[in-house]
Amino acid sequence: RAYTYKYRAQDTILVTGLGETEFTSDLIVWSGNLTSEAQNVATGYAEIEKSKAKVQQYLREKGLPDEAVVFAFVNVEKQYDPVYNANGNWAGQRFTGYRLSQRFTVESSEVEKVETISREISSLIAQGVSIEAYAPDYYYTKLDDVKMGLIETASADARMRAEKIARNAGT
Repeated sequence: RAYTYKYRAQDTILVTGLGETEFTSDLIVWSGNLTSEAQNVATGYAEIEKSKAKVQQYLREKGLPDEAVVFAFVNVEKQYDPVYNANGNWAGQRFTGYRLSQRFTVESSEVEKVETISREISSLIAQGVSIEAYAPDYYYTKLDDVKMGLIETASADARMRAEKIARNAGT
């Protein structure tokens, strides 16, 4: 009985359907990093704050609201250089200062505007801003709406494929 049950469905096939669509991103998330190197934390922090103000002003001038930008905490790292003795052997390390960094993230539905800003923000380097800008990430927020249509299209395609296979098989 188990043998018959296991192989009973030999006259069935499994068909996969295809559903595809094109859509345009409606959300962009872009981030960057402000950095400063200084001999003491207070000086480095003041530089980060100046850079932050310049970035905020630049983004406002480009038409982005303040709510679209989030600045993370300021990270502080001690920096060291290796020290070697006269024989070239490592003898320890020497403190050289601090490196401070602050990440910022822009999230907006104005995809083209933020994309342009992400390419042009390096102009702030001329104003003394030490900035690293990363490639934006693009999202589509209405994916659930698209999924149902894709499932419907894929199901219809699977049915059409199954019927064609059945016709060609002579059943």
